[in-house]
Amino acid sequence: GSCEGQPEEIEALMTAEKIHSLMDPDSGMKVYDSRTGEYRSLKYRDIVILLRSTAGWADTMVRILGQAGIPAYAQLKNGYYSAREVQVLLNFLRILDNPLQDIPLASVLLSPIGGFTQEELAMMTAGMPGGSFFHRLEEGAAQGRNSVAWARFRDRLDRYRKLSSRPIHETLSGILEETDYRRILAAQPGGRVRTANADMLLAKAMAFEETSYHGIFQFLRYIDRLQKYQEDEGEAQVLSENEDLVRITTIHQSKGLEYPVVFACGCGRKFNDRDSTSPMLIHEDLGLACDYTDTRRHVRYPVLWRSFVADRIRSDSRGEELRILYVALTRAKEKLILTGTCQNAAEKTAIPAEPAPRPTGRQIRSAGSFLDWIFLARQSAGREIFRTSIFSGSEVQIPADQRAEKQQERLSAWLSAAASPAEDESRVKKFSSILNYRYPYAAVCWQKGTYSVSELKKNGQNPQIPAQENGVTAASQERSGESLTEAAGENLSSISISAEASSGLSARTGGETLSGISPGKSGESSSGASGGAERGTAYHRALQLIPARGDADEAYIRQELDELVKGGEMTAGDRKMIRPGDLAAYYRSDLGRLAAESEKKGRLWREQPFVMSLPLRQVLAMKTDGTDPAQVPEDEWVLVQGIIDAYAETDRGIILWDYKTDRVPRRNGAQILLGRYREQLLLYKDAIERARGEKVAEMWIYSFSLRRAVPVEEERKEI
Repeated sequence: GSCEGQPEEIEALMTAEKIHSLMDPDSGMKVYDSRTGEYRSLKYRDIVILLRSTAGWADTMVRILGQAGIPAYAQLKNGYYSAREVQVLLNFLRILDNPLQDIPLASVLLSPIGGFTQEELAMMTAGMPGGSFFHRLEEGAAQGRNSVAWARFRDRLDRYRKLSSRPIHETLSGILEETDYRRILAAQPGGRVRTANADMLLAKAMAFEETSYHGIFQFLRYIDRLQKYQEDEGEAQVLSENEDLVRITTIHQSKGLEYPVVFACGCGRKFNDRDSTSPMLIHEDLGLACDYTDTRRHVRYPVLWRSFVADRIRSDSRGEELRILYVALTRAKEKLILTGTCQNAAEKTAIPAEPAPRPTGRQIRSAGSFLDWIFLARQSAGREIFRTSIFSGSEVQIPADQRAEKQQERLSAWLSAAASPAEDESRVKKFSSILNYRYPYAAVCWQKGTYSVSELKKNGQNPQIPAQENGVTAASQERSGESLTEAAGENLSSISISAEASSGLSARTGGETLSGISPGKSGESSSGASGGAERGTAYHRALQLIPARGDADEAYIRQELDELVKGGEMTAGDRKMIRPGDLAAYYRSDLGRLAAESEKKGRLWREQPFVMSLPLRQVLAMKTDGTDPAQVPEDEWVLVQGIIDAYAETDRGIILWDYKTDRVPRRNGAQILLGRYREQLLLYKDAIERARGEKVAEMWIYSFSLRRAVPVEEERKEI
């Protein structure tokens, strides 16, 4: 799959979708049963999911498969104390000790022990005087807001507080039975594990009471210390080998075993090369190796011996990874499915016209994941050695929603068929309304809580700008004596900065040829290569560190760049990407002289990070990903973060500008840059005005390709 979300979530969704298709009663897979000598329908216990490591993946797999209606199990080393049922029981003990703790009280009230809904709690506390959550609930109940339910919970709480001196395990057992919480846990997905977790907490309470410590407070301190010092443990083990569920395990643990269907997931995970990248390397045969450190200059230099030892460690590591991949590929009896996430999946999985040469040892050692080896095998074979499917995060989410709707439809149909006139019609209507409920703001669930400015700019780029103008094309090769030629077929009129529009910043166009300039920051060009992103980063680094001077020339820029390299603040590779004439032209421009004057006065700010909140509707309007902003609530907010290149305080007000290294034609380059980056500058403007409480008077884009500043007018999309 292509990366459009967390890799473990995308692969879990793809795996769930594939398991559903394999388990389909009509068109699903048949497996050979050696005991009966016949083929039978596939069962969940015939499926295993293999991972290189379960850390960070197994719990996500179990959760998403469970949401898709697939029973799954993984032997986890932690996660017990974060289990929902354990948290609820511990929070009940916390409010027995002190009911004025807001979060534990809310947790218990929203659980089956309390029986409240979020809406009911909100109605009870709305408009109540300040203070603890407990006191606001008391005030709300006193005014008749859900007073019966609160009185019932308050009586239970007071009764258990009076009995808090009795053994803790008896208190927990009593609340489990009195509120039917144990039966409710058993009825939920994974009910056996949930009830076993509750019983495990009772056993821990009994073991604690055998020590010299006693009481709820001391028990809670004991649990909190276990969590603080990461003394967590896996959930209770209640499953046998004959349980009909999907098992999730590591490739190491599967050695010597075979399964009818095997999913080898996480093939796109990068190999762990920490052993070869640490400052001090240790090899069992070659010994120690490290870089040379100049303690006087505080600079570290690479040493040939360390490079040799690092290469040997990487080679040994790749050999071990190859053996692990072999184990994963040989565990399946009938079907093997490999899943992984990567960028540019369609390009990497394409079959070449002619088979590629057999992979060399260097290619094998330079691979960063299992997927890299798999792609090498496909290219060298020159044919389709296995079927390949490519999905994005959004594509694998839709089928899961459709399955949930189908399940609800089947349950509703079954409920209607089972209902008879003699049955309680009110209960039938209640269950029907629950099963047929549709969340009105489902579109919000798939949105992130934090966006970067570059991400919104990329999604919201002006669709009228041709894609080939976002990067360097064959139609825009430079000619001798020209800065840039215009792309073939361009007919937009050029834009210049008038004296009235510039407000004192005149448009200056340099005559020097800009050979080699490619798109700047990552994401500034839809077709820019990684070299363009590196060049943009190098330019921004130089502009951040070089002192601004209005009389800067190329000699001054070269001297400053050389000093940055000597001081270790810039690499030699980045230095080669920068044309001193570009920076000199910028500093000699009106915008550069403004930066120099403002820096002398201490009124220049460069590379300023920010985080601000925006209405989700406004963000969706900029994303243009097909989601209707009207589908989300007006009061739904998200965070937007970014880095402002530069702004200065002047007599005219705050002046904001952004550097761009995009390679654009002279005739309509200004229009192209405005189409790409107007929304980005407007976000920067909002951030500055919110933080400083002052208006931004002017906004500019300085183009190193055009060697002039382009004014940005405030013009925002309608939401």
